[in-house]
Amino acid sequence: MNNQQKLVLIGGGHSHAIALRLFGINPLPNVRLTLISEAPDTPYSGMLPGHIAGFYTHDECHINLRSLTQFAQAELMIDRVIGLDLENNKVICADRQPVYFDFLSIDIGSTPATISVPGAAEYAIAVKPVPKLLQKWNQLIRLISNQPEKPICFVKCESGLKVEFDYLFWVTQASAPDWPKISGLATDATGFILVNDNLQSVSHPHVFAAGDIATIVNNPCPKAGVFAVRQGKPLFNNLRQILPGKPLQPYKPQKRYLSLIGTGDGSAIASWGSLGWESPLLWYGKDWIDRRFMAKFHNL
Repeated sequence: MNNQQKLVLIGGGHSHAIALRLFGINPLPNVRLTLISEAPDTPYSGMLPGHIAGFYTHDECHINLRSLTQFAQAELMIDRVIGLDLENNKVICADRQPVYFDFLSIDIGSTPATISVPGAAEYAIAVKPVPKLLQKWNQLIRLISNQPEKPICFVKCESGLKVEFDYLFWVTQASAPDWPKISGLATDATGFILVNDNLQSVSHPHVFAAGDIATIVNNPCPKAGVFAVRQGKPLFNNLRQILPGKPLQPYKPQKRYLSLIGTGDGSAIASWGSLGWESPLLWYGKDWIDRRFMAKFHNL
């Protein structure tokens, strides 16, 4: 038992969800696997707008991390990470003792930046973290159904334009939490973890990062879910390789990617490079793609 290597995953993002499923299919001997997540389930971003529009239930668009970690023979810790002790290889959590690791992977996504705009933190509803968004959304639905009296607020634009609103959702400008940079990991100017083509931290090779929280030095990717999904298998392969000390393989992000956005009325918009079009048929295609992805985690 003492000879086990300890691999700790922070965050239940898309890359980690895929990696955990693959660890369940291809278990590693003598490896103790732990996932630290703030919530027992994680939303699939591709279906979240459809959930808000009423097309999907909570379970249909969320990955159950309890069943996923059980399938992967991993331990699930529900806690909030607040820092790293990189000298002693420990994850600092809000409510429990530090968690030791030999290798670490971080996939905690991003949050909308609100600090730079006065009033945004107080009056806007951020789309991330998603559990808080859904809590606010459900509260809003109940308030609207009861037709409450609510004062109208302001959005002030640089041009002088003022737009009145009752509720404002903040969906732009991805930002990173402070603790990766404060802990000593190399980050870019906006706080995202800098990684090489192997998804390894450029400052700490025993630390990996994927998804929105990572910035690949040689191939910066947009903060989009499609890249987090595509990084899942390369991340898994490199974690498998580094544990026994084998060579790693670079991840090569695609140059173009298909974007499908539901419009909430049974149609969808697609974009590919400079091309774009809208059709109800696209919604059926998007729904099929998303349900097929989620089926991998519902049918473990």
